[in-house]
Amino acid sequence: MTKSSLDFYKNLTAFSDEKDIFNEAFYHKLPEDWYIIISDVKASTKAIEEGYYKDVNIIGVASIIAVKNACGDTKIPFIFGGDGAIIFVPPQKVELAKKAITVSKKKAAEQFNLDLRISIIPAIDIYKSGGELFISKMKLSSSATIAMAKGNGIALAEDLTKKTDMYALN
Repeated sequence: MTKSSLDFYKNLTAFSDEKDIFNEAFYHKLPEDWYIIISDVKASTKAIEEGYYKDVNIIGVASIIAVKNACGDTKIPFIFGGDGAIIFVPPQKVELAKKAITVSKKKAAEQFNLDLRISIIPAIDIYKSGGELFISKMKLSSSATIAMAKGNGIALAEDLTKKTDMYALN
């Protein structure tokens, strides 16, 4: 586990032109030693239909904030999905991230009566399953970037989260 792995996202070259969204030169394989954290509000569709849209979104955002805060100055990519998130974490920060997101899970249950499903999947397991996962960084302003991902690795990770407890964080 090298320092370069820790700084993977920080060291990515950001692009700012929308036409580069599809430029493969800006996408780099997520390091094999990283982890993919999936957070997902169970029964979110029903909760949204019942008028709890904001609660569902708050829980999804809270999982990102918890992990980002736990990772401190380490830059980590994430993708917000409305009812959860996909967060990529280096091995040096995964234990801190687990503790932080466990608090988010507990608060989702206690404060919103919603169940936040969480899986933590080693990227290497996605690769061993034939998955691909590439990350890029788009510059939105002088101080803000957004992560982008391509490949079937996210779909594989989401399927594992919903179909098995193998990677579940209880």
